[in-house]
Amino acid sequence: NLAALFGSPLSSGQIQGVQTQKALTARQQAIQPAVSSLEASIPEIAQKFGTERGRLTGEVEPLKQRYQIALDELKRRESRDVGETNLALSREFGRRGIPLSSGLYEETGIEKRRPISEFYGIQGRETQAGLEENLRGLQGLISQLTPQETEAQRVVRNAIAQMQAGAGTGAIEDAFRQLQFMEQQRQFNQQLGLEKSQQQA
Repeated sequence: NLAALFGSPLSSGQIQGVQTQKALTARQQAIQPAVSSLEASIPEIAQKFGTERGRLTGEVEPLKQRYQIALDELKRRESRDVGETNLALSREFGRRGIPLSSGLYEETGIEKRRPISEFYGIQGRETQAGLEENLRGLQGLISQLTPQETEAQRVVRNAIAQMQAGAGTGAIEDAFRQLQFMEQQRQFNQQLGLEKSQQQA
C-alpha cells in the first residue's frame, strides 16, 4: 500500500498528489494514440506539399511550349501574308508594265506590308505578355505552398498541444476539419489558376 511504499502514513496532500499523478499518467496514455496519429501526419503534410511543388513546377515548361507554339504560328501567318502581298503586288506591277526594280514598287510594298507587320507585332506582344502573366501566376501558386504547408503543420501542432493540455479528442476533430477546409481552398485556388493559364495559352 501507499503507507508501506513511503515508509510512513501519507498526508492528505501526498495522497492527492499521487492520485493526480496517476490520473495524469492515465490521461496521457489514453490520448497517446491520437497524439501519435497527429504527429505522424506532420511528415505526411510535408510529403504532400513536396509532391505539389513538383507537379506545379512541372507545369512551367509545358506552359512555355504552348506559348512558343502560338508565337511560331503568328510568325508563320505573318510570313504567309507578307508573301501573298508581295506576290499580288508583283503581279499588279507586271500587269501594268512597271519594273519591280523601280522605287515605286519598293515604296508600295513597304506601304502594303506595314499593316501586316503592325497587326502581327501587336498579336506577338500580347501573346508574350500572356506568357509572362501566366508564368507569374504559376510561380505564385508555387510560392504559396510554403506558407500553406507551415500553416497546416501549425494546426496539427496546436491540436497536439491542446490535447496534451486536456482539451480532449475534440481538438483532433477540429484540427482535421480545419485541415480539410484549408486543403479544399488550396485545391480550388490552384485549379482556378491552372485553368486560367491553360485557357489563355
